Parts: sequence; C-alpha cells; structure tokens
Amino acid sequence: MKQRAERARADRLIGTQVERIEAYLDSITPTPDSMDAPVLVFNASTRIQSLSLNAAFSMLAAWGLRAAGIPVRYLVCHEAMLQCMLGTDWSDLDRPPPCKNCMRFSENILPSELSFPIRLNRGLIERLESDLESRSLEELSDWRFKGLAIGELCLPTVRWALRRHDLYDDRATRGLFRQYLLSAAGLAEWFSATLTEHKPRALLVFNGITYPEAVARAIALRLGIPVTTHEVGLRPLSAFFSHEHATFREVDLPEESNLELDWSQVLDAYLKDRGQGRFSMAGVRFWPEIEPIPANLKVRMQAYRQVVPI
Repeated sequence: MKQRAERARADRLIGTQVERIEAYLDSITPTPDSMDAPVLVFNASTRIQSLSLNAAFSMLAAWGLRAAGIPVRYLVCHEAMLQCMLGTDWSDLDRPPPCKNCMRFSENILPSELSFPIRLNRGLIERLESDLESRSLEELSDWRFKGLAIGELCLPTVRWALRRHDLYDDRATRGLFRQYLLSAAGLAEWFSATLTEHKPRALLVFNGITYPEAVARAIALRLGIPVTTHEVGLRPLSAFFSHEHATFREVDLPEESNLELDWSQVLDAYLKDRGQGRFSMAGVRFWPEIEPIPANLKVRMQAYRQVVPI
C-alpha cells in the first residue's frame, strides 16, 4: 500500500513537471507545417511504470528538437508485444508483461496528439506461430522474416532477459524466444508501413540492441532513413548518442594522444572504484554488496595451485 502511494505521488510530480514543459514548448514553437518531415522517437525498452535515466534522456532529446522547431512524433507501445524485455520475469517466463501500467505511464508523460500507438498484430502472429513451434534454439536464432534477420536481432534480448549468454535449448527458453520473434515480426510490419507513410527525417531509438528498437533501426536503415541511438554514458548523469550502436560507445582517439597527469589520476580512481563495485549505470548500482576477499580466505587460497570463482 505504501509503495503504491509513493508511486502515485511520483507519477503526479512527474506529470506536473511534464505538463509545465509541454506548456512552455507550446508557447515558443510555431505549429509545424504538415509537410515537414518529423523525427520519430521510440524507446519501448527503457521503462515500464517509472522514469528511468534512459527514458529521461529520450524525453530531453525530443524536447530539445521540438524547442528548435523540429516536429517530433512519439512511437508508443500499446500492448504491441506478446512479451517485452523489461516485462519479462525470468523466474516466470509465462507471466504476461504489465502493459496496463506501462500504457498508463506513457499517457502521463507523452502528449497523445503527438503519439502514434503501436498495437499487436494478432493476425500475423497466428499465421507465423506454427512455423516457429518445432524449431530448435539454433533455428530460432537464424530465423528470418521478409529478409530481416529477426532471430539475430532478438538474440541479445533473450540473453539479457535470462541473465546468461550461453542459452539452454529447453522449452522455456524456446518459448520466450518465440514470443520475442513473433512480436518482432509484428513490429517490423508496423514500422515498414509507418515509416513509409510518414517519411521521417530521422529516427531516434534507445541503444539499437534491444529487440523492439533493433527492429525499428533495421527497418529505418533499409528505407534509407538516418537513425540515432542513445545510451547512458560512462560518467554519472551523462548520455551517449551515435549513428551506430550507442552501447559500444566507439570513440576514435589519435595514436599519439596521452592523458595529462590529472586526467590519468581521474581514470585510475574511476577504474579502482569500478573494480570494487562502486559504480552505477543508468542510475542503477548493480553490485551494491561487493566486498574485498577477506584475509582468512586469501590464506586458504594459498594452499591450492588454482582457484575457480563461482
């Protein structure tokens, strides 16, 4: 009960702040020409019922574009997937995603008049289900839909959701994989139609690796539409934008470049903290309980030729 009350209060606070920004944008930006090509914004894998750091950066980028007079349209999931990445419960893979909570929060932070709802393509899913039912894990990974490597695009999300790189070829894993593949095929159809119809000047998506955004990026590139991806940066409260995959944060450094002493010390301190778990990504501290190896365990380890961490 207390948690629900706190969440409701946070929603109201965010809603009030968003309304204030929207009112400001309405006051400074002229009504866009209906012929102006918009920038489309899509980030279905950044949050469900609260504002994550990645979702916030997407909003800030969209607001910046609108403040500059560039039309923006938000692509918003309305129960468009059988299973999504953040909605997947790895301890209960048959549990449906919390779509109602997600849609409610979307309505709280995104203007409906600038949003395109994405819905589940049930007809397509029913036609494809039998084709995927008997496939092995490897065959699912290699599955293609209308020339698009859907299996390859969905594989990183399966690994993330199950918290393992080397997947078991079992019923549960294949079942989750099929849900992602069927959902991705429906998204591919929707994005093909929507991008062809609206001819956007660009597409902005979260990281380009998670399967909904990966599919959107692939379709846009196929149609010759520029794509920008974004991810949280390595520094606190920072973001990284790229025309490639922002997750990889590729930066070209000259071979002769050397860090000055003070920056070298900053880097050393950062790496030391990271090695001890004192860091966060996207506002989340993933290793809050990491501790150094105790002295008595170090003594015991010296009695063995090899030590294998588990």
